[in-house]
Amino acid sequence: MNKCVFIISLSFIFMSCSYNKIQGDVDFDIVPKEDTLFLSNFFSEGKIIPLAGVLLSFVSEVEITPKSIVILGHTEHGDVNFFTKEGSYICSAVRIGRGPSEMLNISDIVYNKYTGTLDVLGNYGQNIYKLDIETGDLISKIDIEKNHIYSARQICPVDSIRYLMYKDTPYVASDDYYCYLFNIAENSVEGSFFKMNEKFAGTVLISQINNVYEYAGNVYFFRMFDNCLYVLENGEMMPNIRYSENEYSIPAKLLNTGYDDLMDFIRICEDSDYIWGHGSMFRYREYLFSSYTYHNKYYTNVMNLDDSTSKSYRFMKDDIVWGFSSENDVNPFYMIYSDEERTIFTVEPYELKFLLEKSENISQQFSYNRDIVNSLPIDANPMLVVLW
Repeated sequence: MNKCVFIISLSFIFMSCSYNKIQGDVDFDIVPKEDTLFLSNFFSEGKIIPLAGVLLSFVSEVEITPKSIVILGHTEHGDVNFFTKEGSYICSAVRIGRGPSEMLNISDIVYNKYTGTLDVLGNYGQNIYKLDIETGDLISKIDIEKNHIYSARQICPVDSIRYLMYKDTPYVASDDYYCYLFNIAENSVEGSFFKMNEKFAGTVLISQINNVYEYAGNVYFFRMFDNCLYVLENGEMMPNIRYSENEYSIPAKLLNTGYDDLMDFIRICEDSDYIWGHGSMFRYREYLFSSYTYHNKYYTNVMNLDDSTSKSYRFMKDDIVWGFSSENDVNPFYMIYSDEERTIFTVEPYELKFLLEKSENISQQFSYNRDIVNSLPIDANPMLVVLW
Protein backbone atom coordinates (compact mmCIF):
# COMPACT_ATOMS: atom_id res chain seq x y z
CA MET A 1 0.00 0.00 0.00
CA ASN A 2 3.99 -0.33 -1.19
CA LYS A 3 6.31 -1.55 -0.80
CA CYS A 4 9.72 -0.27 0.27
CA VAL A 5 11.32 -1.53 3.42
CA PHE A 6 10.99 1.05 6.18
CA ILE A 7 10.65 3.79 5.34
CA ILE A 8 8.30 2.23 7.67
CA SER A 9 7.95 1.55 4.22
CA LEU A 10 5.86 4.14 5.46
CA SER A 11 3.60 4.73 2.76
CA PHE A 12 0.97 7.03 4.55
CA ILE A 13 -1.99 9.50 4.42
CA PHE A 14 -4.19 12.60 5.37
CA MET A 15 -7.04 13.89 7.42
CA SER A 16 -10.19 16.01 7.04
CA CYS A 17 -11.63 18.81 4.94
CA SER A 18 -10.40 21.35 7.47
CA TYR A 19 -7.03 20.95 5.77
CA ASN A 20 -8.40 22.13 2.43
CA LYS A 21 -7.54 25.64 3.64
CA ILE A 22 -3.89 24.95 2.79
CA GLN A 23 -4.64 24.22 -0.86
CA GLY A 24 -2.35 26.25 -3.07
CA ASP A 25 -0.97 28.17 -0.07
CA VAL A 26 1.77 25.94 1.34
CA ASP A 27 4.63 24.04 -0.29
CA PHE A 28 6.18 21.23 1.75
CA ASP A 29 9.97 20.94 1.55
CA ILE A 30 11.34 17.40 1.21
CA VAL A 31 14.95 17.26 2.45
CA PRO A 32 16.87 14.03 3.32
CA LYS A 33 17.98 13.87 6.97
CA GLU A 34 19.85 11.17 8.90
CA ASP A 35 17.37 11.44 11.78
CA THR A 36 15.41 8.82 13.73
CA LEU A 37 11.62 8.61 13.72
CA PHE A 38 10.24 7.72 17.17
CA LEU A 39 6.88 5.97 16.88
CA SER A 40 5.71 7.60 20.11
CA ASN A 41 5.89 11.01 18.44
CA PHE A 42 2.95 10.01 16.26
CA PHE A 43 1.17 7.19 18.10
CA SER A 44 0.37 6.48 21.73
CA GLU A 45 -0.71 2.82 21.74
CA GLY A 46 -0.32 -0.34 19.72
CA LYS A 47 -1.28 -4.00 19.53
CA ILE A 48 -0.14 -7.12 17.69
CA ILE A 49 -2.50 -9.25 15.61
CA PRO A 50 -0.98 -12.64 14.74
CA LEU A 51 -2.73 -14.19 11.71
CA ALA A 52 -3.69 -17.78 12.44
CA GLY A 53 -5.64 -20.65 10.89
CA VAL A 54 -4.20 -20.71 7.38
CA LEU A 55 -0.76 -20.48 5.78
CA LEU A 56 -0.49 -17.00 4.27
CA SER A 57 2.18 -15.52 2.00
CA PHE A 58 2.84 -12.58 -0.34
CA VAL A 59 0.66 -10.11 1.59
CA SER A 60 0.19 -7.01 -0.54
CA GLU A 61 -2.87 -5.25 0.87
CA VAL A 62 -5.08 -4.97 3.95
CA GLU A 63 -8.63 -3.62 4.19
CA ILE A 64 -10.79 -3.12 7.27
CA THR A 65 -14.55 -3.73 7.08
CA PRO A 66 -17.09 -3.45 9.91
CA LYS A 67 -17.03 -7.24 10.16
CA SER A 68 -13.51 -8.36 9.35
CA ILE A 69 -9.92 -7.79 8.33
CA VAL A 70 -9.43 -8.64 4.65
CA ILE A 71 -5.96 -9.50 3.36
CA LEU A 72 -4.84 -9.78 -0.23
CA GLY A 73 -2.28 -12.58 -0.15
CA HIS A 74 -1.89 -16.16 -1.24
CA THR A 75 -3.39 -19.14 0.60
CA GLU A 76 -4.33 -22.60 -0.66
CA HIS A 77 -7.99 -21.55 -0.52
CA GLY A 78 -7.83 -18.25 -2.41
CA ASP A 79 -6.18 -14.85 -2.55
CA VAL A 80 -8.78 -12.62 -0.84
CA ASN A 81 -8.73 -13.76 2.77
CA PHE A 82 -11.10 -12.84 5.60
CA PHE A 83 -9.96 -12.78 9.24
CA THR A 84 -11.64 -11.74 12.47
CA LYS A 85 -10.52 -8.53 14.12
CA GLU A 86 -8.39 -10.73 16.41
CA GLY A 87 -6.64 -12.45 13.48
CA SER A 88 -8.46 -15.79 13.27
CA TYR A 89 -9.03 -17.14 9.77
CA ILE A 90 -12.64 -17.09 8.51
CA CYS A 91 -12.61 -17.92 4.81
CA SER A 92 -11.04 -17.16 1.44
CA ALA A 93 -12.45 -16.03 -1.90
CA VAL A 94 -11.36 -15.42 -5.49
CA ARG A 95 -8.77 -17.92 -6.60
CA ILE A 96 -6.38 -17.13 -9.41
CA GLY A 97 -7.62 -19.03 -12.46
CA ARG A 98 -10.18 -19.14 -15.26
CA GLY A 99 -13.09 -20.80 -13.49
CA PRO A 100 -16.32 -19.33 -12.08
CA SER A 101 -15.66 -16.61 -9.47
CA GLU A 102 -11.93 -16.77 -10.28
CA MET A 103 -9.71 -14.08 -11.77
CA LEU A 104 -6.63 -14.17 -13.96
CA ASN A 105 -5.02 -11.69 -11.55
CA ILE A 106 -6.05 -9.44 -8.68
CA SER A 107 -4.87 -5.83 -8.76
CA ASP A 108 -6.62 -4.22 -5.81
CA ILE A 109 -9.15 -4.69 -3.02
CA VAL A 110 -11.14 -1.98 -1.26
CA TYR A 111 -13.97 -1.82 1.26
CA ASN A 112 -16.85 0.07 -0.38
CA LYS A 113 -18.68 1.89 2.42
CA TYR A 114 -21.39 3.04 0.00
CA THR A 115 -22.49 -0.48 -0.95
CA GLY A 116 -21.20 -2.38 2.10
CA THR A 117 -19.16 -4.74 -0.09
CA LEU A 118 -15.54 -5.78 -0.53
CA ASP A 119 -14.69 -4.74 -4.09
CA VAL A 120 -12.00 -6.71 -5.94
CA LEU A 121 -10.36 -5.30 -9.09
CA GLY A 122 -8.91 -7.99 -11.33
CA ASN A 123 -8.69 -9.69 -14.71
CA TYR A 124 -6.13 -7.03 -15.61
CA GLY A 125 -8.46 -4.21 -14.66
CA GLN A 126 -11.44 -5.42 -16.67
CA ASN A 127 -13.69 -6.63 -13.83
CA ILE A 128 -14.78 -5.62 -10.35
CA TYR A 129 -16.17 -8.42 -8.17
CA LYS A 130 -18.35 -7.26 -5.28
CA LEU A 131 -18.11 -9.66 -2.33
CA ASP A 132 -20.12 -10.11 0.85
CA ILE A 133 -17.94 -8.86 3.73
CA GLU A 134 -18.96 -11.71 6.04
CA THR A 135 -18.98 -14.77 3.78
CA GLY A 136 -16.82 -13.69 0.83
CA ASP A 137 -19.60 -14.79 -1.54
CA LEU A 138 -19.75 -13.12 -4.96
CA ILE A 139 -22.68 -10.68 -5.04
CA SER A 140 -22.20 -9.13 -8.46
CA LYS A 141 -19.67 -8.73 -11.24
CA ILE A 142 -18.95 -5.46 -13.07
CA ASP A 143 -17.47 -5.47 -16.57
CA ILE A 144 -15.26 -2.60 -17.67
CA GLU A 145 -15.08 -2.16 -21.42
CA LYS A 146 -11.53 -2.18 -22.75
CA ASN A 147 -12.02 0.92 -24.86
CA HIS A 148 -12.68 2.89 -21.69
CA ILE A 149 -9.88 1.82 -19.35
CA TYR A 150 -7.44 -0.97 -20.03
CA SER A 151 -5.49 -2.56 -17.20
CA ALA A 152 -6.45 -0.32 -14.28
CA ARG A 153 -4.31 -1.07 -11.20
CA GLN A 154 -6.18 0.61 -8.32
CA ILE A 155 -9.71 1.78 -7.51
CA CYS A 156 -11.35 3.99 -4.91
CA PRO A 157 -15.14 4.31 -4.55
CA VAL A 158 -16.39 7.88 -4.93
CA ASP A 159 -20.04 6.96 -4.30
CA SER A 160 -22.27 3.93 -4.93
CA ILE A 161 -21.80 4.01 -8.75
CA ARG A 162 -18.48 5.77 -9.40
CA TYR A 163 -14.83 4.86 -8.91
CA LEU A 164 -11.63 6.83 -9.28
CA MET A 165 -9.31 4.43 -11.10
CA TYR A 166 -5.52 4.54 -11.51
CA LYS A 167 -3.35 2.89 -14.14
CA ASP A 168 0.39 3.17 -14.59
CA THR A 169 1.07 1.80 -18.08
CA PRO A 170 -0.26 2.90 -21.50
CA TYR A 171 -2.15 0.21 -23.41
CA VAL A 172 -4.25 2.03 -25.99
CA ALA A 173 -3.28 3.61 -29.30
CA SER A 174 -5.00 6.91 -28.58
CA ASP A 175 -4.29 9.28 -25.69
CA ASP A 176 -4.02 7.46 -22.38
CA TYR A 177 -4.29 8.86 -18.86
CA TYR A 178 -3.17 7.92 -15.37
CA CYS A 179 -6.50 8.53 -13.70
CA TYR A 180 -10.13 7.95 -14.73
CA LEU A 181 -13.49 8.70 -13.10
CA PHE A 182 -15.62 5.71 -14.08
CA ASN A 183 -19.41 5.36 -13.79
CA ILE A 184 -20.40 1.68 -13.50
CA ALA A 185 -24.13 2.39 -13.90
CA GLU A 186 -23.56 3.83 -17.37
CA ASN A 187 -20.29 1.99 -18.09
CA SER A 188 -18.78 5.32 -19.07
CA VAL A 189 -15.82 7.53 -18.28
CA GLU A 190 -16.83 10.84 -16.68
CA GLY A 191 -13.31 12.24 -16.48
CA SER A 192 -9.76 11.54 -17.66
CA PHE A 193 -6.87 13.14 -15.78
CA PHE A 194 -3.10 13.48 -16.23
CA LYS A 195 -2.11 12.44 -19.73
CA MET A 196 0.63 9.84 -19.83
CA ASN A 197 4.07 10.45 -21.22
CA GLU A 198 3.81 7.13 -23.05
CA LYS A 199 7.53 6.91 -23.81
CA PHE A 200 8.40 7.23 -20.11
CA ALA A 201 5.46 5.33 -18.62
CA GLY A 202 5.87 2.42 -21.01
CA THR A 203 9.48 1.86 -19.94
CA VAL A 204 9.76 3.09 -16.35
CA LEU A 205 7.21 1.04 -14.44
CA ILE A 206 7.79 1.37 -10.68
CA SER A 207 5.27 -0.36 -8.44
CA GLN A 208 3.33 1.95 -6.13
CA ILE A 209 0.56 1.51 -3.60
CA ASN A 210 -2.36 3.62 -2.44
CA ASN A 211 -2.24 6.04 -5.37
CA VAL A 212 -5.98 6.59 -5.03
CA TYR A 213 -7.57 6.58 -1.59
CA GLU A 214 -10.38 8.01 0.50
CA TYR A 215 -9.87 9.87 3.75
CA ALA A 216 -12.59 11.55 5.81
CA GLY A 217 -14.97 11.63 2.84
CA ASN A 218 -12.50 13.04 0.29
CA VAL A 219 -10.85 11.06 -2.52
CA TYR A 220 -7.17 11.76 -3.23
CA PHE A 221 -4.70 10.89 -5.96
CA PHE A 222 -0.93 11.07 -6.19
CA ARG A 223 1.59 9.76 -8.67
CA MET A 224 5.28 9.11 -8.23
CA PHE A 225 7.41 11.89 -9.79
CA ASP A 226 4.61 14.47 -9.50
CA ASN A 227 5.13 17.35 -7.06
CA CYS A 228 1.49 17.52 -6.01
CA LEU A 229 -1.24 15.53 -4.30
CA TYR A 230 -4.72 16.06 -5.74
CA VAL A 231 -8.25 15.86 -4.35
CA LEU A 232 -11.38 15.07 -6.38
CA GLU A 233 -13.84 17.98 -6.22
CA ASN A 234 -17.00 18.18 -8.32
CA GLY A 235 -15.66 15.73 -10.86
CA GLU A 236 -12.30 17.51 -11.26
CA MET A 237 -8.86 16.82 -9.80
CA MET A 238 -7.70 19.85 -7.83
CA PRO A 239 -4.24 20.50 -6.26
CA ASN A 240 -4.30 19.80 -2.53
CA ILE A 241 -0.71 19.48 -1.30
CA ARG A 242 2.41 20.64 -3.13
CA TYR A 243 6.06 19.67 -2.68
CA SER A 244 8.40 22.61 -3.22
CA GLU A 245 11.07 22.57 -5.91
CA ASN A 246 14.52 22.44 -4.31
CA GLU A 247 18.02 21.10 -4.98
CA TYR A 248 16.80 17.53 -4.35
CA SER A 249 13.90 17.66 -6.83
CA ILE A 250 14.32 15.42 -9.83
CA PRO A 251 14.36 17.66 -12.94
CA ALA A 252 11.71 17.30 -15.64
CA LYS A 253 14.34 16.58 -18.29
CA LEU A 254 15.16 13.26 -16.60
CA LEU A 255 11.48 12.29 -16.79
CA ASN A 256 11.20 13.25 -20.45
CA THR A 257 14.21 11.25 -21.57
CA GLY A 258 13.95 7.88 -23.26
CA TYR A 259 15.37 4.90 -21.36
CA ASP A 260 16.28 1.41 -22.50
CA ASP A 261 14.48 -0.15 -19.56
CA LEU A 262 13.60 0.38 -15.90
CA MET A 263 17.09 -0.51 -14.65
CA ASP A 264 18.61 2.06 -16.97
CA PHE A 265 16.47 4.73 -15.31
CA ILE A 266 17.18 3.45 -11.79
CA ARG A 267 20.95 3.50 -12.36
CA ILE A 268 20.77 7.16 -13.39
CA CYS A 269 18.68 8.03 -10.33
CA GLU A 270 20.98 6.16 -7.94
CA ASP A 271 24.01 8.04 -9.28
CA SER A 272 22.28 11.42 -9.00
CA ASP A 273 21.85 13.89 -6.12
CA TYR A 274 18.07 13.85 -6.49
CA ILE A 275 15.24 12.35 -4.47
CA TRP A 276 13.35 9.80 -6.54
CA GLY A 277 10.62 7.24 -6.15
CA HIS A 278 8.69 9.52 -3.79
CA GLY A 279 5.29 7.98 -3.13
CA SER A 280 3.51 5.29 -1.12
CA MET A 281 1.48 7.77 0.92
CA PHE A 282 -0.77 7.06 3.88
CA ARG A 283 -2.63 9.49 6.08
CA TYR A 284 -3.26 9.27 9.79
CA ARG A 285 -4.88 12.23 11.51
CA GLU A 286 -2.81 15.33 10.76
CA TYR A 287 0.15 13.35 9.44
CA LEU A 288 0.91 12.50 5.83
CA PHE A 289 3.63 9.86 5.59
CA SER A 290 5.51 9.07 2.41
CA SER A 291 8.69 7.28 1.37
CA TYR A 292 11.46 7.95 -1.12
CA THR A 293 14.99 6.98 -2.15
CA TYR A 294 18.07 9.18 -2.02
CA HIS A 295 21.64 7.99 -2.75
CA ASN A 296 20.32 4.42 -2.74
CA LYS A 297 19.01 4.79 0.82
CA TYR A 298 15.39 4.71 1.99
CA TYR A 299 13.78 7.61 3.82
CA THR A 300 10.44 8.35 5.43
CA ASN A 301 8.96 11.81 5.19
CA VAL A 302 6.22 13.10 7.50
CA MET A 303 4.19 16.19 6.69
CA ASN A 304 2.27 17.75 9.56
CA LEU A 305 -0.87 19.25 8.04
CA ASP A 306 -1.64 21.18 11.24
CA ASP A 307 1.49 23.31 11.32
CA SER A 308 2.52 22.91 7.64
CA THR A 309 5.92 21.38 8.44
CA SER A 310 7.79 18.51 6.82
CA LYS A 311 10.62 16.32 8.08
CA SER A 312 12.47 13.28 6.73
CA TYR A 313 13.91 10.33 8.67
CA ARG A 314 16.47 7.67 7.86
CA PHE A 315 15.92 5.37 10.85
CA MET A 316 13.11 4.31 13.17
CA LYS A 317 12.82 3.70 16.90
CA ASP A 318 10.01 1.40 17.99
CA ASP A 319 9.30 2.64 21.50
CA ILE A 320 5.71 1.32 21.61
CA VAL A 321 5.54 -2.36 20.66
CA TRP A 322 8.89 -4.22 20.86
CA GLY A 323 11.47 -1.62 21.83
CA PHE A 324 14.08 -1.82 19.07
CA SER A 325 15.86 0.54 16.69
CA SER A 326 16.19 -0.05 12.97
CA GLU A 327 19.66 -0.68 11.59
CA ASN A 328 20.50 0.87 8.25
CA ASP A 329 17.75 -0.33 5.89
CA VAL A 330 16.66 -3.26 8.05
CA ASN A 331 13.20 -2.38 9.31
CA PRO A 332 10.46 -4.98 9.59
CA PHE A 333 7.62 -2.44 9.76
CA TYR A 334 5.79 -1.97 6.48
CA MET A 335 2.83 0.40 6.49
CA ILE A 336 -0.04 -1.06 4.53
CA TYR A 337 -3.25 0.65 5.73
CA SER A 338 -4.43 3.80 7.48
CA ASP A 339 -7.67 5.62 8.24
CA GLU A 340 -8.91 8.23 10.70
CA GLU A 341 -8.59 5.84 13.64
CA ARG A 342 -5.47 3.71 13.12
CA THR A 343 -2.52 2.68 11.01
CA ILE A 344 -1.64 -0.92 10.22
CA PHE A 345 1.78 -2.37 9.45
CA THR A 346 2.77 -5.85 8.32
CA VAL A 347 5.77 -7.39 10.06
CA GLU A 348 7.63 -10.53 9.01
CA PRO A 349 8.63 -12.54 12.12
CA TYR A 350 12.00 -13.63 10.69
CA GLU A 351 13.05 -9.98 10.13
CA LEU A 352 11.85 -8.97 13.56
CA LYS A 353 13.60 -11.84 15.32
CA PHE A 354 16.90 -10.69 13.79
CA LEU A 355 16.53 -7.21 15.30
CA LEU A 356 15.27 -8.39 18.68
CA GLU A 357 18.25 -10.69 19.12
CA LYS A 358 20.56 -7.69 18.77
CA SER A 359 18.61 -5.44 21.15
CA GLU A 360 19.90 -4.95 24.67
CA ASN A 361 18.71 -3.45 27.95
CA ILE A 362 15.05 -3.83 27.05
CA SER A 363 12.39 -2.35 29.30
CA GLN A 364 9.97 -4.75 30.98
CA GLN A 365 7.08 -3.09 29.13
CA PHE A 366 8.11 -4.84 25.90
CA SER A 367 8.62 -8.34 27.31
CA TYR A 368 5.08 -9.60 26.66
CA ASN A 369 5.12 -8.62 22.98
CA ARG A 370 8.62 -10.01 22.58
CA ASP A 371 7.53 -13.33 24.08
CA ILE A 372 4.79 -13.56 21.44
CA VAL A 373 7.33 -13.16 18.64
CA ASN A 374 9.87 -15.52 20.18
CA SER A 375 7.20 -18.22 20.46
CA LEU A 376 6.56 -18.15 16.70
CA PRO A 377 8.44 -20.32 14.20
CA ILE A 378 10.76 -18.36 11.92
CA ASP A 379 8.50 -19.08 8.93
CA ALA A 380 5.29 -17.96 10.67
CA ASN A 381 2.67 -15.87 8.90
CA PRO A 382 3.22 -12.11 8.74
CA MET A 383 1.78 -10.27 11.72
CA LEU A 384 -0.26 -7.10 11.73
CA VAL A 385 0.72 -4.25 14.04
CA VAL A 386 -1.98 -1.67 14.74
CA LEU A 387 -0.91 1.77 16.03
CA TRP A 388 -3.13 4.66 17.08
